[in-house]
Amino acid sequence: MAKYVALLRGINVTGRHKVAMSDLRQVATNLGFTKVTTYIQSGNLIFSSKGTASELEVHLEEALGSQFGFAIPVIIRSKPQWLAYAKSTPFPDAQQLRPQVLLLAVCKMSIPRGAVELLMARASLGERVAQGKEALWIDFLGGSGRSKLNPSVLDRVCGGPVTTRNWRTVQAIAQLLTEVSVPSKV
Repeated sequence: MAKYVALLRGINVTGRHKVAMSDLRQVATNLGFTKVTTYIQSGNLIFSSKGTASELEVHLEEALGSQFGFAIPVIIRSKPQWLAYAKSTPFPDAQQLRPQVLLLAVCKMSIPRGAVELLMARASLGERVAQGKEALWIDFLGGSGRSKLNPSVLDRVCGGPVTTRNWRTVQAIAQLLTEVSVPSKV
């Protein structure tokens, strides 16, 4: 059995699409996932399972849709993929100075060539964008709230659903993936 991280997009934001982490853990357990835990309320699920990431994404999306009555895009990465993200970013200064606005953007699809250039053409607040392995890193120097690099722009440029996590969350998930016994962090 391999360890995975499932990132749920768009839950528990602005009072819409509410999903309790206890319910998310139950759905995952019902699918046969083991060592199931969550990290904070934004939809970070850590678990062990057989199967490929793409197969598990489909199963989890279907189960969540049935349980909650609305579609929830799910992006799954393996433990080695996530630990590679957590090893470092192309912006080490932001890791230290702005970890809350240094975001890992993970796309459900392969990130197309030219994505960085398209995003940089829209950057207006000093944002920096770099492509890592299977992900983008965005340093929102001026904060993400007023940036034109919003979720819909990321989706269009990447050709599918994108979800982001800040550097602190990336590190916390990496820590949970390496723990032997994983307690839930709601």
